[in-house]
Amino acid sequence: MKSLVILRILPAVGVLYASTLPLSAADNTSLFQSGITSGQKSWAEDLKRRAERGSAEAEYELGRAYIEGRVFKQNTEEAVKWTRASAAQGFAKGEVNLAVMYYEGKWIPGDYAQSFVWNQKAAAQGDPQGEYNLGVQYVYGQGVKKDVAEGMRWYEKAAEQGHGIAAYNVGVGYSQGLGLPVDEVKGYMWQLLACHFGFEHCKETLRYLDSVVSQAKRAEARSKATEWIKSHPNVKGIPL
Repeated sequence: MKSLVILRILPAVGVLYASTLPLSAADNTSLFQSGITSGQKSWAEDLKRRAERGSAEAEYELGRAYIEGRVFKQNTEEAVKWTRASAAQGFAKGEVNLAVMYYEGKWIPGDYAQSFVWNQKAAAQGDPQGEYNLGVQYVYGQGVKKDVAEGMRWYEKAAEQGHGIAAYNVGVGYSQGLGLPVDEVKGYMWQLLACHFGFEHCKETLRYLDSVVSQAKRAEARSKATEWIKSHPNVKGIPL
């Protein structure tokens, strides 16, 4: 059988990675981008005030803003500072973004072990991105002993919350027996759900599976996918 590929993708929650060099506070005559509106400046000042008062969510959002260069000028030091502050308070999205910083090694020295620690904290709160990230690290043995079955378990947890890439990987696992028992029906079903969650790569995989999975099994998978969607009305695709 032609090999399917488990995607090695570790996106942060809502973070657009900055490719510019760090900007220190001393380099900035202003915290803000030029040409912003008064409304944008007011939003930014309010966000900074809330972060300075200890709001974990505001700390997370401020870290994101500094990474993206959204209203604020891009500033790696500030991005890391506020992301750490949010994570230290147990805010799951902050924990995930700190984990990604350690994983990527772009803003702070790369450290898979520390990435695993922070992903684990987020996953323990049921955060689907943290769950997915743990799956990646278990499957590839990054910061933890390689354990494909355990990785698939975390992928499945994330998939059940609408994570499209995780659903795709679960489908691959069932189709190929990677950390999961071979089950062509479940493999096809999870690819259908990956498409339902908005992950476009599933379409190519489904075209391939159409050539190797029997029509009866494909029909059963479609029925099961429809049942799954009906029984999980509140699960929507997570933006990736």
